[in-house]
Amino acid sequence: MPNSNIMIIGAGISGIEAGLTLAEQGYKVILVERTSS
Repeated sequence: MPNSNIMIIGAGISGIEAGLTLAEQGYKVILVERTSS
């Protein structure tokens, strides 16, 4: 299992898909989305 953390900036369709794929491979994924103020 990989011993790396991955941070993905942007929770659009591509960001979510990338996060899911990496999580399935054993990476710890942090998904960050910008919110309006």
